[in-house]
Amino acid sequence: MTAPKVGRRWHDLDPDTQRAALARAQAQTGRDSVILEKDIWVVWALNALFSTCALAPDQKPTAGRARMVFKGGTSLSKAYGHINRFSEDIDVTLELQAHDGRTPEEIRTTSRSRRDAYRDEYLSLCLNFIEGSILPALQRQAELEGAPLRLRLDTADEATPSVWMTYPSVTSAGLDYIQKAVKFEFGARNVITPAHQQQVTTYIAKVAEIAAAVDLPVALPNVLAAERTFLEKATALHVLCRRGSTLEPDVLDRKTHRFARHLDDLCRLADQGVAALALADQGLVQDVVDTKEAFFKEGGISYHEVLQGQTQLVPEGRLREVLEKDYRQMQTAGMLGDSRVPFAELLAQLQTLQDQMRLLGS
Repeated sequence: MTAPKVGRRWHDLDPDTQRAALARAQAQTGRDSVILEKDIWVVWALNALFSTCALAPDQKPTAGRARMVFKGGTSLSKAYGHINRFSEDIDVTLELQAHDGRTPEEIRTTSRSRRDAYRDEYLSLCLNFIEGSILPALQRQAELEGAPLRLRLDTADEATPSVWMTYPSVTSAGLDYIQKAVKFEFGARNVITPAHQQQVTTYIAKVAEIAAAVDLPVALPNVLAAERTFLEKATALHVLCRRGSTLEPDVLDRKTHRFARHLDDLCRLADQGVAALALADQGLVQDVVDTKEAFFKEGGISYHEVLQGQTQLVPEGRLREVLEKDYRQMQTAGMLGDSRVPFAELLAQLQTLQDQMRLLGS
């Protein structure tokens, strides 16, 4: 590979140089070039978002900016290193104030009808901030750097508006599970604490020759604590398991699309000791359950079951079959790194974790 000029950004390189760099990085890291390429744009997108639209913790409110946290599986992988799988979406919670100045944390104890009204208001505020601030800021940053990106708003999921960022790819279409676009998922109904500022770098930066020759993106987002992310994933799986047998096939397929990653994340967080720390923090457990009950309740299932020794993390019936198929697709796509944990072993780990969580009710 001919070394490019020092200081050139990834998107300044010609396609042949990019392909050569990706091939070298694949040989050294063991990650597929499709993953390595997308990871560069994930970090670019994360930096562009937080450098242009996020308020620092001690910063006063400014037009076009909001307090926000990076969360979810990508934060566990890229910011904390707790999981080894490739996580490709950027999950962000915005802290937006309702018109009466309240945040979600302040209105959890209001009536159900009032919370429903606030929920609709937060969705509207979230959409307005995306359209009025985030999309223009990302577009300006792309134009400023000469990055040939395409951005579009996606409101197909009414509760979670998304932005898709399509990037120029030089890799062949070898991994169908991985789309060649970065997806931002935004919400404004959750809590953004506790959180920590963490540096996020690219996988390809681990290859010294490339890191020395290319100005690779680096991000410094405010990241939700891994303990809270664990509890949010565990409570989401609990509700899915409790509802699984009642869902129509098309609804079940929609709700489980790319969901198996959460099962693997929970087990890896248990291995890392994060689960134990989260479950030992009774105040945090209560806070997550109360927030979920207030703003994310569905299908008549109460999140408070988690506090009553009724947690269910092991899928059954058709839900188990669908999640096992999704899990195998993840393994085939190389998203789990070098992990070769069979699905049956994953379920055994979830059983142990379920037993531990049921002690919360004792």
